[in-house]
Amino acid sequence: MVISKIQADEAQTLSAYISTKSSNDIDNLSQTTNTSINPQKEQKAPQRHDQMANKQKNSRWWLIWSVIFIVLLYGILNIDQLQDTTSTVSSDSNQSIISLEQATIVGLMESDITTLLKNKWNLSFTGSSKGETLYLNLGKYKDPASGVMLICDIYENSSGEVIWFELTIDGLSVENEVDPSQIDQIANEFFKTICLLDYLGHDTEQEFNWINTNYILAKKEGDIYTTTIGPVKYNMYGQPYFRVFEIISKDADTSLGN
Repeated sequence: MVISKIQADEAQTLSAYISTKSSNDIDNLSQTTNTSINPQKEQKAPQRHDQMANKQKNSRWWLIWSVIFIVLLYGILNIDQLQDTTSTVSSDSNQSIISLEQATIVGLMESDITTLLKNKWNLSFTGSSKGETLYLNLGKYKDPASGVMLICDIYENSSGEVIWFELTIDGLSVENEVDPSQIDQIANEFFKTICLLDYLGHDTEQEFNWINTNYILAKKEGDIYTTTIGPVKYNMYGQPYFRVFEIISKDADTSLGN
């Protein structure tokens, strides 16, 4: 009985030792596991952070270079477009000059006008002088009775073919001395002189009737009276003491953008 009791006590003691030992081993194992695992996590976390930071940095640089490329490409395309536009404008301008020189009143020469106005109104002409595109011949005469100045500007090409011409009555210097009715009378006679000219498509009757109707009207500043007869466009305007009558080729009128 004593031996059995001793053996029972020893067994109980051994069981308690094993239980205590197992508990300690488990705690040690847990600590070992925690110690071995946690540093790995702590090491991997900074690595992931660095990788994400690098990706974000690379993305920003990619975006910046993409924007720079687009801006440069847009600039190059705009330069090409500007050059094309400049070439087009230059080409159109050259075409306009050529058209203006060729847009003559067919059959009408500068000498036809100068001869007529010299004989009818005693105008003295300077002779043709070259301008930027066309030649200009300027004629003047001062009426001794009224003091009114009669003027004719003839625009022609290098061959003496008329593009357009203008008749002007300038009575501004004598507006306090001459009655406006005298200017009306001079305009009636001076402007109708062109009906004596001859050129292709000229219609003397229509021309005469239009001048006869409008010379008395075209003296209010800002008003312009215009018509087209055959190949020629007529513009008449002015004020009581200053009158202008333009005779211009239809083709030249289009070329000038009127």
